[in-house]
Amino acid sequence: MTPDKPSVARALRPIPRFIFASRWLQLPLYVGLIAAQCVYVFHFWVELVHLLGAAFGNQTALEALVFQHRLPHRGAGHCAE
Repeated sequence: MTPDKPSVARALRPIPRFIFASRWLQLPLYVGLIAAQCVYVFHFWVELVHLLGAAFGNQTALEALVFQHRLPHRGAGHCAE
């Protein structure tokens, strides 16, 4: 004897409903990823503007490209207390 197909479908209905409803648990993750992507795009545009400015001879843009990622030099005479 085969199981009644409508009763099997009716028994599985809560599982797909639960899976579909659980998509809202991922919402904070995706919002955070979108925010991080916006930060990266902003920094990319800032660097692109500096790069294009330096390519066209803007000394300030060139200095921004060269010196912005430098760490301060700590010589032998500098002590962090």
